[in-house]
Amino acid sequence: MHIVELEPAQIALADKIAALRRGNAVSFNRRPQNNLVAGASEALALDVIGARTEVAAKLFFNPAKWSAYSTRIANLPDLQVGDLCFDIKGTNRNRNGLIIPRGTVKPDWAYVLVGAEAHPRYCLMGWMWGRDILKVPVAEPRPGRPAHFVKREMGLLRDCLELHRYAHKH
Repeated sequence: MHIVELEPAQIALADKIAALRRGNAVSFNRRPQNNLVAGASEALALDVIGARTEVAAKLFFNPAKWSAYSTRIANLPDLQVGDLCFDIKGTNRNRNGLIIPRGTVKPDWAYVLVGAEAHPRYCLMGWMWGRDILKVPVAEPRPGRPAHFVKREMGLLRDCLELHRYAHKH
């Protein structure tokens, strides 16, 4: 596991991006891909965790391109190093696993789990290729939300330093 500490300016930027994303989702009446039912404040809080964990991952994987904000988000990676695409999965509890909604996994993308429990210190807990995630059976960790659920105790998550080295050798 690797720790990245965000500075106040980085947190403010992430929070601004989260608010823009939330406004965009409301404007376009965009529904979450994971069937999440959330009120406005809960949805914004999840967007904040998402943006902050993306910033932490960007700092770890730099130099990397961050897709901070776009109105066209289909097939848009959170981060990109060359042609390697990253989907950052943020969680507010560091004990949580990697959860990717059924039907959204891209085999050639890297999925990175980042914990936000100790804000402003973020924990890069591990990663997997999408092709390996597809081997994990679909479950419903929450009713009505089928997903590939990689529990941390399964031992399948790889060290993010390995992905960093791979990304920057390409």
